[in-house]
Amino acid sequence: MHIRQDLAKTTHAAVVNRLFDGQERFGPNLDVFFRSNKMTVIDMDKNVAEIESLMEANRINGNPDWFSAFEQRAKVTLPEIEKFPVYFYEEGISSLETALRIRQVLAFEHWKGITDYTLYDVLKTMIPVP
Repeated sequence: MHIRQDLAKTTHAAVVNRLFDGQERFGPNLDVFFRSNKMTVIDMDKNVAEIESLMEANRINGNPDWFSAFEQRAKVTLPEIEKFPVYFYEEGISSLETALRIRQVLAFEHWKGITDYTLYDVLKTMIPVP
């Protein structure tokens, strides 16, 4: 089935955050993942509001360190299957590409057996932590 480009606009991406070994046999249709009740839908507005709330709580408690709010969120394990908004019509493809590369690194570390590896660990390798 083909949908003409002028009729459709991509608004979300759905991702399985794990690698598969050679023993798992899947057909060409992966709907088994994306039609499951295990998919977590990411609400970016809610995430931003939670981070802002953490930052405000830090400020009120005398800790103006904005990074700790992000650190708390980044130490949470990503869901196995997630759907999140993409904005590449407005921002370009690089933000989606970065999100997918980070998830690939996480999946690889989990596949190697380092199951407590989080987004925070990936970001520590990319960004100097204060």
